[in-house]
Amino acid sequence: MLGILMTSEPAGGVTVNYNLNDIGGPSAGMMFSLAVIDKLTPGALTGGTFVAGTGTIDDDGEVGPIGGITHKIRGAEEAGAELFSRPRR
Repeated sequence: MLGILMTSEPAGGVTVNYNLNDIGGPSAGMMFSLAVIDKLTPGALTGGTFVAGTGTIDDDGEVGPIGGITHKIRGAEEAGAELFSRPRR
C-alpha cells in the first residue's frame, strides 16, 4: 500500500507580517489573499483606492461562493470603500 497526503506549505524564505484584527470568516479569504500579494509585490495593488470585497478562496486559489452580499456592500460603503470586489458566482 502507498499513502499520499496533500498539503499546502509556504515557499521558503518568505516572511509576511499581517494584522488579523477585525477580519473573520471564510469570506475574507479572497481579500486577505490580495492583501498578501500586495505586500509581496512592489507598489500598491489598488493604486491607493480603498477597495473592499468578499470571497472564499481554497488552497488552489479557486474563488468560491459567499453569502450576505447586500450587508457586506452596505458595510463597505459606510466604511468609505470606493470599490467592492466579489466573486462572479
